Amino acid sequence: KDGVLSYEGLCGFLGQQPSQAKKPIFFDMKHSNNAARIRLWMMLKEGAQDLIDVRMLTYPELKTPEFAEVNPLKKVPGLIRSDGVTVFESFVILEYLEDKHRALSPSFKPLTAEGRQLMQL
Repeated sequence: KDGVLSYEGLCGFLGQQPSQAKKPIFFDMKHSNNAARIRLWMMLKEGAQDLIDVRMLTYPELKTPEFAEVNPLKKVPGLIRSDGVTVFESFVILEYLEDKHRALSPSFKPLTAEGRQLMQL
């Protein structure tokens, strides 16, 4: 299916045994400004670093058919949710992570519609 890696395919791409792949996996590169947004969120959100595995990629790895299943644009950031669904684009990943882990502190989303609108400017 589009946007969903098979469990076995995911484990193979990551070089893991199936029992190891339970956390969401964030794909990053050292010099990516867009991926840095997610990196910063993970550093500032209490406990987030324990909930998400990080894979640092090299440029040649971005061009593999396996990574194209994570992000068809063949760039970072990319996220594979724990259910195998892939997510890309930093804004979409950040929205998902903040919604998914809203119980962790601090909250980065204002409570009101007006506050969220201002945040998006």
